[in-house]
Amino acid sequence: MHKKFILSIFVAIACMLSTFTLHADTKTTPYIVLKKKICQKAFFLGEVERGRAIIMGFSMDCQLKYVVPVNTQVQGRVFNNAGKIVIKGRALAKAKSTTQELSLNIAMLNLKKTQLIQKDMEEDYQRVKSLFERHVYSTKQFQDATNDYLKAKADYEVARLQVFEAREDLNKCYLRAPFDGVVEKNFVSEGSSVESGDPVLKLCILSPARIIVKMHEVLTGLMSVNNRFMVYPSGNFSPSAAWLSPRGIFPDRIVLFVDNNLIPKTKLKPNEDKLPKIKYMSPSATLRQMPGVQMWVPNQALFKSRGKWYVWIAEDQFAIHMDKPSQRVFTVRKVEVEPANMIMERSVIPYHALKKADGIKPFQLIVVESDGNLVDGKKAMFEEYRRKFRPGEKVWVLIPELTRLVHSVPMSSLQKRDGHYYLFTVSSKKKALPIEVNLYEEHPPTASVIGAGLKRGMKILIPAKNDMIFPGDEIKLGRQLSGSDIENMQKNRAAQP
Repeated sequence: MHKKFILSIFVAIACMLSTFTLHADTKTTPYIVLKKKICQKAFFLGEVERGRAIIMGFSMDCQLKYVVPVNTQVQGRVFNNAGKIVIKGRALAKAKSTTQELSLNIAMLNLKKTQLIQKDMEEDYQRVKSLFERHVYSTKQFQDATNDYLKAKADYEVARLQVFEAREDLNKCYLRAPFDGVVEKNFVSEGSSVESGDPVLKLCILSPARIIVKMHEVLTGLMSVNNRFMVYPSGNFSPSAAWLSPRGIFPDRIVLFVDNNLIPKTKLKPNEDKLPKIKYMSPSATLRQMPGVQMWVPNQALFKSRGKWYVWIAEDQFAIHMDKPSQRVFTVRKVEVEPANMIMERSVIPYHALKKADGIKPFQLIVVESDGNLVDGKKAMFEEYRRKFRPGEKVWVLIPELTRLVHSVPMSSLQKRDGHYYLFTVSSKKKALPIEVNLYEEHPPTASVIGAGLKRGMKILIPAKNDMIFPGDEIKLGRQLSGSDIENMQKNRAAQP
């Protein structure tokens, strides 16, 4: 029994030695030399991510007086180096503020009153102090004057604080845009009562757009904020330069940022370029039959000039016209109107009632927003815009720095382990050295790969069919293979069963 146990140990040791000898044997392996290749642009597929959004609401119970319409482009606030707001963001919503405005007026009056009292008390204090120093006034008179001055000064500071608090309370009646964006959704309408924290609207960032590019970890390891990125959107548009932040590099993807400007949907003809541009129109409507109301028009379309109210209309252009589609170029007319003191909401767009609306027909298109160059009786053009990058669409991303790292190698040189591709070269000590690469493209009998350690003049090993090279294997370089050798090798391997 004891002899059998010793014999089994010897057999196990012999097997281990044979295995070690198998991997330790010197392999004679053919190879190729990486040469300077024809430049191939490294493109990667990305996707435009939906813009980040915030839901905004008031920090107090209130009644809404105004909410900005959906799809309105707004500009956010601007700070200086000290953190002080230089430009307030656009008001997105306004709450009823009668009480807050009255409180601010009272606080301002009280501030002026205490300021005058402080000035009088300071002058009295200086007078008493001068007389006290000349021993005309007693110590008690000087102390009384000092106390009166300090009390007036404290009252003034309290009044200043009251003005500050009143202004803060009034500012709470406004929801202002913290950043440039677009109003994506309204949760409530004008006249609604909301409680503190209730959602009022949703503001979405459209520019810059975020581009998600999924990449192999070999490639993300090569990424740097100093790299250049060119993003090609859908359609016939020129590419846009993008940038990468240090926080935008992940093991399996990178997150790019690119300016997402508004661009015309269609290309202008030579005779259209100089025409005034209309950006947005909405139809007139007979929303509700009411005494003294002739028509309803978008509230934003009304404008005042020399004491009179007007709207711009698109002549012979209607929102509902089955026989005649709307035209891009048409005549505009400046129509005098008389607004009534009534506003109602139509599809979250405030519409204003008109007592007088001669010349405006139901469903006639009303100019809501233009470039400001409209001329009565002259031609204008309706130019539609869209964002250059739209959420969910696929885009192509060019990375010039990776272009220089693309190399063409025989497919037979690639070894796949657990979903990862490796090339093997030989070290100065004649040992097999692995380099992980990303398989960029396959075009048999060669493939394009990207790897950090690849460079011109490197010797890449070509293992025999069904043979595996392991890190640390003893390597003896065989014959250097040419392009025709690689093609013949590929054909022979394909012909073998």
